[in-house]
Amino acid sequence: MDGSANHFVIYSGAPGGLGLPSNAISIETWGMVLESRDWSSFANFLQDNGSYERGWILGTRNGAFMFGIASVRDGKSEPYLTYMIADRPYEHGKWYHVAGVYDGKTMNSAT
Repeated sequence: MDGSANHFVIYSGAPGGLGLPSNAISIETWGMVLESRDWSSFANFLQDNGSYERGWILGTRNGAFMFGIASVRDGKSEPYLTYMIADRPYEHGKWYHVAGVYDGKTMNSAT
């Protein structure tokens, strides 16, 4: 799959909500990056319309792996996306096992 001509959509549109996890979630995948693109994902369920942010993403940003999740915190009333970016770059053409974990309070990621 090349991410543009070859990709698949498991679900698109959520007219009544999907009952997504609200307390904890773990996402993991095996992936290989052949070329760097900003804001790419291996897997996501994401909506970001400016101030309306919901969902999660596991992918790449600025040449490193990234995990993002929307949650309510810091005294705010609406969820907003928080991103973690790996502290080292990935290598093109190499397979990686990438994971993002959120336990309701703390985000973690690993490669």
